[in-house]
Amino acid sequence: MTTLYQSEEKCGCCGKKVEVTQVGSTNAFGSPDLDLRPPEMQRSAMFYGMHYCPFCGYAAWELSEKIEQTDELKKLLAEKIDLHDYGLRFERAAEIAVLKGEEPDEVNWLYLCAAWCADDRDDQAKAKSLRQKILANTALDGRMKSDRLLRLLDIARRAEDKEFAEKLLALLSRKKLEPLLAEIMQFQKQLLEKNDTAAYTVEEVQDQG
Repeated sequence: MTTLYQSEEKCGCCGKKVEVTQVGSTNAFGSPDLDLRPPEMQRSAMFYGMHYCPFCGYAAWELSEKIEQTDELKKLLAEKIDLHDYGLRFERAAEIAVLKGEEPDEVNWLYLCAAWCADDRDDQAKAKSLRQKILANTALDGRMKSDRLLRLLDIARRAEDKEFAEKLLALLSRKKLEPLLAEIMQFQKQLLEKNDTAAYTVEEVQDQG
């Protein structure tokens, strides 16, 4: 089960006190998606970790983390969002992370969480555009680990970017993959050939094998 509790944080942007929801504990039963989205109950609970200041529009995992008041930040925060929309919270946090010069992996993680929120709303166009942002923010490197490349492959397939997916498959073909990872790669190739952009779990790959 998931336990939630309320706490108060001082916004690191505007300094006002904000009541936020914290995750005390959670669990996960089942198989993750091919992009490693966890199963329930962790699947839903993780969204509560993204906090948002209703006074200034700042969004972060730790709302109390201070941030420099640049003109770019002020312009971004001037755009109001629905504080109840966690997808917009994650997208806002990703945009802030870009301004702060965070590592691409951290920015991409936030965009992926936003894409998962769009998936849950069945907003396919939004989910696709968020995954495309991840790909645009990713510099491919043959030294990337196989599991990371496979995660990106799922993101590329669901973003309908076959060109990016082919580059990932080329990199993966040069690696010695563990049996399960090889099965996942073949499964993804089959989905790409069918233009299938749906979500699948690791368990579904194993069942097919």
